[in-house]
Formats: sequence, structure tokens, C-alpha cells
Amino acid sequence: GLFFFVLSASMNWNQKETNEVHLQTIWAEHIAKERLHRADKESFSINPHKLRKTVLTEPVSTRPKRFLDKDHVLLESINRRLQGDVAGSTFRNADTKLPDHLDKTLKAVHDMPKDKYPYPQTEQQEVGWVSDPLVREARDSKFTHPKHTCDITRFAANIISASCVDPFKKSAPK
Repeated sequence: GLFFFVLSASMNWNQKETNEVHLQTIWAEHIAKERLHRADKESFSINPHKLRKTVLTEPVSTRPKRFLDKDHVLLESINRRLQGDVAGSTFRNADTKLPDHLDKTLKAVHDMPKDKYPYPQTEQQEVGWVSDPLVREARDSKFTHPKHTCDITRFAANIISASCVDPFKKSAPK
């Protein structure tokens, strides 16, 4: 009776007609209500920020499980869930291809928010969302004066790079 008292505290425990059948009925209703409002997650997904790129690309060690770090154990359990393998089967990264949705998620981890989403997700993202220049860069030859080199400057640059001596430097008086 104490076990049910702890779990279902909303019951009126001061009434005189409490017996095991009533307690069991109340407990069954409690469980049914919990199951009704519980939502199971149907699709499995990983937080890609917890995985390291080296763990996904390098082959997993063949050491016993007790020597593996928790990332390898995590990947092994994820692989079994995704592939439906039996427990105790070996996990090899080279043989296993990641699911497409996980592969896209891992590639999008380091993308900028503008590349990930069509619109800003927060007010702070609105500040720098439109970062394209308002005026196009002028490519008109009247306004563009790029740096030109002639034969003499190219020759001097080659001498400087080959001999590490500047021919235009004044020598110190002796």
C-alpha cells in the first residue's frame, strides 16, 4: 500500500474504504492517463554538434568495448539503431554510409544562418541578414585604374626575388 501512496499522491487517503482493488484500479487509470498524453518520438536524430568529424571519417578501433571512448560507443549504438543490426555485431565506419538526412545535417553544422534558412530566425539575425552591397562595383574603364607593370618593374621584381638584393637601394657610403 505504501508504494501506491508515494506514486499517486492526489488520492484521498483519509477515506475508510480503501482496499487493494481500489488502489489497483486507481493506479491503472493513472497509467492509462499517462500513456494517453505521452508522445513518443518517431524519428531518430542526432545532435551533430556532439559528433566530431574525425570520429565519422576515421575507422573505429578494433580494441574491446571497455577501451573505446564514449563517442565510438555512441556511434556504434546509433549505427545499430539505424541499420537494425543485432547486438554484438562489429561496427566499421568504412562499410557504413550515413543516412542522407544525417549527412545533410552534419554538412550544415558550420553553415551561416543565411545559408541554412530562407528568412531570419531571430531579431538579431535581421540586423545583418541583407548583406549584399546596394551599389554594384563599377567596372567601367573610365573609373577603374588597376595597377599596371612594365618590363622594367617585372625585371626588378625578378632580380629581387632571385638574389634578395634590391638594385634600387642606395648603398651606404664607405
